[in-house]
Amino acid sequence: MKYLALVLLVLVIPTIAYAQPETESEKDPTKDRLGLRVGYSETTSNLNKNFGGGLNLALHFIQRIKKPLYIDLTLGAIYMGSTDNDDISRRVFGTEFDSVSMRIITITLAPWVELPVGDRTSLYLSAGGGVYTVSLLLDQDFSEFDLSNSNWGVNAGVGVMRRIFTNWFLDLNFQTHYFWTESEYEVESPDWFYVYSEGDSNPLFWALTAGVGLRLF
Repeated sequence: MKYLALVLLVLVIPTIAYAQPETESEKDPTKDRLGLRVGYSETTSNLNKNFGGGLNLALHFIQRIKKPLYIDLTLGAIYMGSTDNDDISRRVFGTEFDSVSMRIITITLAPWVELPVGDRTSLYLSAGGGVYTVSLLLDQDFSEFDLSNSNWGVNAGVGVMRRIFTNWFLDLNFQTHYFWTESEYEVESPDWFYVYSEGDSNPLFWALTAGVGLRLF
């Protein structure tokens, strides 16, 4: 997963240098935008030991309130891949699985401040929160099981957006995520992040992503 994310970043970032100058007649590019980012994500918790880093995908809609203030609504996913630690699954479920992987779906809302640093480039800062749904994906004998928990969390980020055409932008973003999990094991409703991080609750994630944005209106 992490190698795919790094390859995509390498392909996207160098194109920033080749943006073409724009004419005076082009419209204000700082209105509502729709964007897609892809990159690499990792956690500082013990989960990283069992799963490693993951692929980060984010679809975001940016609504201008009043320049330079925006609202960013993001639907994201972090795919952590599979774990080689069968001891945890055996201890919790009493059996082993062909594959145990983890996916984290995020739905977040964040105020966003954009600061121009040139004719075609701007720096932006964001901070907000939302819902983080951790799903444990179990695969055994051609059958798949999906077990999920939802948690509240917060995030903060910084990025650079560069206009390449009238309505198109390149976007480089660094973001951190923090969400609250259970601090103890509950047999009836286990918190899967807590279980597979071996008791390391309230994780902090970081993500480095790159992508494109399209001005809508």
